[in-house]
Amino acid sequence: ADLQNVCREAAMEALRAQTDTPYVTMSHFNSSLSIIPPSLNEHSNYKRINES
Repeated sequence: ADLQNVCREAAMEALRAQTDTPYVTMSHFNSSLSIIPPSLNEHSNYKRINES
């Protein structure tokens, strides 16, 4: 779900840029990573790994 949200936000960033080339670039992904928070915090993630 996190990856999907990051990709969706990167696509929206590309559309908002309104450039002549409708491509999603790494800068769009970097921008989306700063906007979309992770669904799990680091502690919860490690706890889940240890339980499996």
